[in-house]
Amino acid sequence: MGAFLDKFEGIVLDNSRRVISLLILLTIIVGLLYLTSAIINFADSPNTKTADRFSVPAFEQPVENAEELQESQNSEDTANAPEVTESEHPMPEYRDEIANIVENIYPFYVAFFNFEVSEERREFLTEFTAEQLIPYQNAFSRQQTDEIIEGLENYTNDFSEYYLEEVGLDGLDVEEINPGSMSNPEFEQILRNPFNEYLIGVEDAYDVHLEEVESAQMEAQRNNLSALQQISIAGGSIAAIIFFILLLILFKVENSIRRSADAAEKTLPDGA
Repeated sequence: MGAFLDKFEGIVLDNSRRVISLLILLTIIVGLLYLTSAIINFADSPNTKTADRFSVPAFEQPVENAEELQESQNSEDTANAPEVTESEHPMPEYRDEIANIVENIYPFYVAFFNFEVSEERREFLTEFTAEQLIPYQNAFSRQQTDEIIEGLENYTNDFSEYYLEEVGLDGLDVEEINPGSMSNPEFEQILRNPFNEYLIGVEDAYDVHLEEVESAQMEAQRNNLSALQQISIAGGSIAAIIFFILLLILFKVENSIRRSADAAEKTLPDGA
C-alpha cells in the first residue's frame, strides 16, 4: 500500500507542474485580455459631441396638396444677387448662401406683397434672412451653423420649386411677374416668415442631437468605470500568475529534492 501511495504521489507531483504551467498560461491570456479591454475603455470618449453637425430638416410638401416633386434644380446662380459689398453684408461669411436663399423666395414677395424688382428690396430680404440666422450663428458651432444655412438653402430651393408650380409662377423670371398680382391669405401667412417651419425643425433636431450627446457621454462614463473593474481583474491575474509561479518553483524544488533522495537511496549499499 505504501509503494502505491508513493507512486501516486509521484504522478500527482509530476502532473501538478504541468497543470500549474497551464494555469499560468491561461491566467496570462485572461490578464492580457482584460488589460487590453481596460485600456480601450479608459481611452473611450463620447463619439458624439455638442458641437458636432446634426441632421437639419428638409422641405416637405403640404399633405393636402402633396405631389411628387420634380427632380430639377434651380440653375439660377447668384448673377442676379444683390450687389452688397462684403463689409456691408450682415453675414459676409455666408454671402453666397443667403443670396441664393433670397433669390429662391423673392418671386413670391413680388407676386403677393407688391415688391418691386430692385436691389433695395433684395437687400431688405437679405437683412430679414440674416436676422433669422444670426441667433443660430451665435448659439451654435461653426460647423453646425454651416449645416443650418446650407440646409436652409436647400429647403428654400425645394420650397420655391413646389410653390412656384402651385401658384402658377413656374417658368417665369422675376422681372416677368406683375407685382401684387396674386392673393392667397394662407400662403401669405407662410410668407410672413418662410423660414419658420424649417427653424422649428432645426431646434427639434438639435434637441435630439443633445439627447444623443448625453447618451454617448453616459456610455463613455460606463466604459471608463468598467475599465476600473477590468484593471482589478487584470491585477488579480498578475497576482495569480506570481502565486502559480511560486507554487511551480516549490514543486520543482520538492521534485528535485525527491529525485535526489531516490537517487541517494539507490546508491546506498544493500543492508546499509
